[in-house]
Amino acid sequence: MNLLSAFGGGLFIIPLLFLTGIVVFTISGIRSSKSGSKQQTQKGTIYSDKNIPFYKTWQAKFVLGLLIALVIIIIWMYNER
Repeated sequence: MNLLSAFGGGLFIIPLLFLTGIVVFTISGIRSSKSGSKQQTQKGTIYSDKNIPFYKTWQAKFVLGLLIALVIIIIWMYNER
């Protein structure tokens, strides 16, 4: 139980908020990747019915950033206890 003492005193909320953000942006990115795409050209906006991969959405980049930050925060919290 000594391992979980880093999250005592209400500090569990910090990783929980990051996990919630990861889940929300993952769901949003999956929906965005399945809904087709749009491309901005000189002639205007072209809409396409083709699905784009999840990793090409802006949500995927945000999820990756949140995941890296979560790992760093958990390591930091564990070392500060």
